[in-house]
Amino acid sequence: MTFWVEHPQGRRENVKLHVVNRSPDPVSEVQVVLRVLRGSAGAAFRESEEEELWVLPLASLGPCAETVYLAPTMRLEVVPRNNRKSLDEWPKLSDQGFWRVGSMYFVDSSGKGWIRTSEDLDERSSPPVDPVTHIISWDDEEVDKADLCEGDSR
Repeated sequence: MTFWVEHPQGRRENVKLHVVNRSPDPVSEVQVVLRVLRGSAGAAFRESEEEELWVLPLASLGPCAETVYLAPTMRLEVVPRNNRKSLDEWPKLSDQGFWRVGSMYFVDSSGKGWIRTSEDLDERSSPPVDPVTHIISWDDEEVDKADLCEGDSR
């Protein structure tokens, strides 16, 4: 399992989050933790501002699959929902000042939990963020076959 953020030239609306399972087995309980600096996308970053942790709960990912999420289709949703009924009422991830992937948690087909960061992969028995009140919802994703899937003939 791995992830990366694609920042194509142009506007923030083109930013994509890639989540890849190169294993021939499905994984479950997938949670991608994003570190989000709230505010306007044009606002200058200030060292004193703190990032908030937001969770993209993906449940499971199929074998040998690459899933791509577009930042403008991802919404920041606080639980409980209070007065906002429609997903369209929640702020877009692409409109925030800054965001990055902090970590990704998943459970492999043998029942072991793992946490992936940009630098490491470590065994972990539970998700890094609990209880979850800051959820990232989405309404569209692209799923393709992952390149270099484990077990493919080369």
